[in-house]
Amino acid sequence: QARFVGADAVTGGDWPGVYGLGGYWLPGTLNYKLLPETVTVVTTQRWVDYGDSGLPRSLRRPDTFTRTFSFWEGPPVKLQMRLNDGHARRISIYNYSGSWTNPVTFAVQDARSGVVLDAQTIARQDVGTYLTWEIEGEVVLQITSPFVNNPVFVNGIFIDAIPQADDPYNEWRRGYFTLLEQLDPAISGQTADPDADGYNNWTEFLLGRHPRTTETWSPLWFEGQPPLLHVLTGAAAAATDVTVQTSADLRNWTAATDLQFIEQLDHGHQLERVYRVHSALSTLHSQLSTQKAVFFRLKFQPPRL
Repeated sequence: QARFVGADAVTGGDWPGVYGLGGYWLPGTLNYKLLPETVTVVTTQRWVDYGDSGLPRSLRRPDTFTRTFSFWEGPPVKLQMRLNDGHARRISIYNYSGSWTNPVTFAVQDARSGVVLDAQTIARQDVGTYLTWEIEGEVVLQITSPFVNNPVFVNGIFIDAIPQADDPYNEWRRGYFTLLEQLDPAISGQTADPDADGYNNWTEFLLGRHPRTTETWSPLWFEGQPPLLHVLTGAAAAATDVTVQTSADLRNWTAATDLQFIEQLDHGHQLERVYRVHSALSTLHSQLSTQKAVFFRLKFQPPRL
């Protein structure tokens, strides 16, 4: 199995601490190879090592601050990978060559059937790009160029654990932030506000909003006659994370316990819940007749830092 996670053209050669926390392989004279026992990578590909490099997009050596410009060279480059403990991992491939601007295609194939599970294209090799997949079982990664006689390069392979999938916030975050941004709490942390709209990422998650785009719609409104209360929240948010409160003076708020659930509408990444203001309806009408207001608001549970 293979699921594409994303591309990263920002990190460049500064991979330590970002990639390879579970293992890595940089080909070359010193052959920096540190793979877990449960992950096997096999290739008979020819490697080239130009030694130390001052290019910032050349990979840093794992044991020093110097950089190395080394790679497996094709076409094609063929890597056979086997994860033999029944667990999926993130596999990242780094492609860089400062003098070649041709595109390259990365195809992940099932090792037994040859069926292509996923294919991604990097437009230029002089950028320095990581491609990351979540892979389980045994696959073959084949890197080719659409142009005859144009070379392709693989500078390194990096192994990482998959973040815990049982955390809904992390699942939501992976859908909006790059791998590098996910490591930066100032961008993707629960209290960060990357779109500066006044809603931090945790609140955006609870409401099912886009954290990089300012949205002005209200998550709470009345509609119809008699009025029905509509509440729009994120599909992954727990029911206890977003609750309705009511007040008559905007100072003293209490839980709105007199709401009768009518229906739930599924909008994909958001759920719309519709309520009838039940036993409080007579109170509401009474207050309206005496020109007294009734207010409703949403209460959000604080981030789980």
